[in-house]
Amino acid sequence: MNKSSANAAEGSSDPKSDLLSCDDIYHASGILGARSRYGINKIIEMLASKHIRDLSKDVKRASVLMALDAADSTVDEVLQDAARRQHALGAYEAGQQKQFANSKRAMFGKTPRFRSKWSASHRTTPTASSTTWI
Repeated sequence: MNKSSANAAEGSSDPKSDLLSCDDIYHASGILGARSRYGINKIIEMLASKHIRDLSKDVKRASVLMALDAADSTVDEVLQDAARRQHALGAYEAGQQKQFANSKRAMFGKTPRFRSKWSASHRTTPTASSTTWI
């Protein structure tokens, strides 16, 4: 577990500290298992490598396919990995949006009561000295 998820577990008041890292989201979703030796992140690393970064698209494609073949992986496995990761991130985002909406609703639900209490406690009656401008 990284620093972000450790802070979330401690209940930190900083909203950003409550967010999980992508790796923590993937772990929680069971994605980071040993399903495939080559996932989408490995392909991204390969394409960003100084060895093939500046090569043509055809050479990059051939290099990735050759590496997948050598690792006994398929393009479909990589695409499934990408889809699982995207789904996990989408589900996490939806949960965070729901949590935010609930917090917002709770906060604004208290606001009218807070305002009325504050107004009542800070209400002043005009005095002769406060209305005189001379």
